[in-house]
Amino acid sequence: MRDANLSYEVMEKYLAYLREKGLLIEEGGMFKLTEKGVELLNRLDSLRELQAKASELINQIREELY
Repeated sequence: MRDANLSYEVMEKYLAYLREKGLLIEEGGMFKLTEKGVELLNRLDSLRELQAKASELINQIREELY
């Protein structure tokens, strides 16, 4: 919690939301991503990669125009 800079109450809200959406389960006192959670995480990683590529292309275009 400290490393994420979240209060206990805020963390509990996020965990409840993720469980409600079927992205996270609790097993043996630990939290684990569901298959749906892993798929979402993979899509978010792909989106970050695309955003980085788009930013790079935008910068290249700017350099060519100016």
